[in-house]
Amino acid sequence: MRIVEAKVVAGIWRGSKEVIVTPPIKRIYIVESKEEAGEWLVRVEIEAALKLVNKLNPGEYILLDRSLQIPISCKESTKLLVKKLEELASIKGVVLVGLVKRSKLSLNTGESVIGYLVGYAEKYFKNLPWYYYPLFKESTLPENFLGNIAVVKFSEKNDNAFRIDISRKALRYLDVANIVSELAFLQDSALPGYPYPLKAVHDMAKISEHELDVDRMMFIELLKEHKLDRFFLDDIRSSDFREKHLWGDVG
Repeated sequence: MRIVEAKVVAGIWRGSKEVIVTPPIKRIYIVESKEEAGEWLVRVEIEAALKLVNKLNPGEYILLDRSLQIPISCKESTKLLVKKLEELASIKGVVLVGLVKRSKLSLNTGESVIGYLVGYAEKYFKNLPWYYYPLFKESTLPENFLGNIAVVKFSEKNDNAFRIDISRKALRYLDVANIVSELAFLQDSALPGYPYPLKAVHDMAKISEHELDVDRMMFIELLKEHKLDRFFLDDIRSSDFREKHLWGDVG
């Protein structure tokens, strides 16, 4: 068994104005595999988004720091939770978007899809923002993909491009060019090329080394209180506790 810790923050911005930011909430869960940890982290993020979706107006966005691809290994209850967010967003006229910072998509040669597109764009659209859509035909995507995939470089001041997944329900009535253009307006001057709201909540949800040490000691005391420490103590004391057992970057 392994221990996973998540620090969750969600917020609403209108333009550059912060409207609502939830206080950071820490959650701890015991899992048996990295896949189970990944599924739990999906649930944590979706549950946080569900708490705010009713406060959004038509035409606004839900930005997730992950893809809109539901892992095949997920339980049915998790799949239904993600689809619930998608459905509620659609009913409200809200656009559900997932942004992936580290994409594993590759060509049949093994080269990164995003790396290839960045290289191509550097030749023909040098120092310009751009997007490539669709990356795949909708008919070729499996059912666990809730969105169509685009690759976007939001700013001429930054070389990074990202995979973004856009809910198909939103694409039924909105043009992808409009969506990408509006997302580009969310950039912060201090970090061009990346939506500021995602950066803000990501920074607030970071777990520092000191914080991790404090949480670890509190958890050890809790385990001792319930006479469960013998099941976890060797793992918790290990020097690689953070990397092996707190999989914050899963998914």
